[in-house]
Formats: sequence, structure tokens, C-alpha cells
Amino acid sequence: MCLKPHGFYSKVGEANVLKKIIENNCGAGGEGSSGGYIEPGFVMCRDGVYASTIITKMIRSEGPLTDVVSSFQSYFQDRAKLEIDRAVAQQVLKELAITEEPVDLTDGVKIRMNDKSWALIRASNTENVIRISAEARSQARAEELVRNFSEKIKRIAQTTIRD
Repeated sequence: MCLKPHGFYSKVGEANVLKKIIENNCGAGGEGSSGGYIEPGFVMCRDGVYASTIITKMIRSEGPLTDVVSSFQSYFQDRAKLEIDRAVAQQVLKELAITEEPVDLTDGVKIRMNDKSWALIRASNTENVIRISAEARSQARAEELVRNFSEKIKRIAQTTIRD
């Protein structure tokens, strides 16, 4: 993700994030699965020590960490992993891409809801699994999204296997 007002998104992985940062001439970006911070003017990879330095500078200029963090909106995540054959998983993703709106197909199928929550459904490239990640303003909503998409994915997979 590029730290601009509207941001840019890439496939998961540091190399994909770095490519997107370079393509869009971003001053900084991050890889969310690891909380990795990348600032190409400093180094072209994630650097936890540098990220800590940036946070320390922010605290020094903005006040105590609790004051800085209190201005952030809170979001909650939930995740699940469903065992599904890779060939079936691809069919499931195709079906979700058709039936859900709006979707972002940058890396799997990401569905954004009107309440600013989202769910990302991705098939593994190495395992017979589909991973579901959800983020919402409450833990209950994140869990609900994962539960609902898990059920929907299982239904689609069963239909795909029968056909």
C-alpha cells in the first residue's frame, strides 16, 4: 500500500508492494500481513528498526504514544482457512467475483462493504486451502463476515464438486 490519501494496493508480498511503490513513485508503503514499513528513500525493503525510529519521531513531535494512538480509528480482524482443492478453489473465486459487488481482484477477491468493513478471499498457491481475512469496526462484525463467507464458499465448493 502506498501512503497517499487514496492509496494503492498490490498483491501480498514485499516484492509486489515494492514494485507498486516504485510504479507510483510513493514516498513510503507497507505490507500489511507483517506490518512491514518500506521507505524507498531509506532502503528498498521492510525495515523494522527504521519503522521504530519513525514511530519514535512521531511520539516526540505529537506527544505521548497514547495520544497518538487515540486518534486512530479502531478496526478488528478475523481470519479462517478452509481446506479446498486448488482446482475447486479457483472456481470458487471465479463465482465470488461474479456474485459479489464491488470486488477488487488485485489479489484474490476483496469485497468492500458499505460499513467500511471488507473481506479478502485468496486461494493458496502451495496448499489446498482458501484463506479468508476480514476487517471491520467491531470484532463481532469481522467474525460475522468470516463466518458468512466461509459458509458461502463451502456451498459454492459443494456445487462445483457435484457439477
